[in-house]
Amino acid sequence: MTKPLNRQIAALPTTIFTVMSELARTHDAINLGQGFPDTEGPQDMVQAAADALLDGRNQYAPLTGLPELRAAVADSNARFQGLEVNAESEVVVTSGATEALAACLMALIEPGDEVVLIEPLYDTYLPWSASLAACPGWCGWKSRAGRCRGSSGRRLFRPHQGHSAQHPHEPHRQGVHPG
Repeated sequence: MTKPLNRQIAALPTTIFTVMSELARTHDAINLGQGFPDTEGPQDMVQAAADALLDGRNQYAPLTGLPELRAAVADSNARFQGLEVNAESEVVVTSGATEALAACLMALIEPGDEVVLIEPLYDTYLPWSASLAACPGWCGWKSRAGRCRGSSGRRLFRPHQGHSAQHPHEPHRQGVHPG
């Protein structure tokens, strides 16, 4: 007999990526929701990938990412954002946004913490919050702060309390918004 799936995770809806991928297959459409490649790509990129497999660097990368990639990220931050960051201690490279979000949430959330989920939201926030035993509270992006309620029914934002927010479709539009 196989063990049943975790109830918290099994009860969650199918991710938007799965839904959009299935719709694209059903309708023979280009999947713009996930960015699946529809060709092998430029030959020089294919060759660079093949060369990387043969040059001895095809083993596990360091936990924080390859040093040369972290340096490139730090250089890009300086060049395009005017941010000076230390590639050795302030840059971590993940395999994608979902892994990056999971790592951030695991670093910050303790069991029982009330987490404000601002809709619309990336569909990974809820399962990770649930798996970390957090108590999610829901709020629409344009809701007034005083109208947002947590799982306990109490107001999520109190006067004179600052909250960091990120616009779901424009990550560069972020800031601290008073409660």
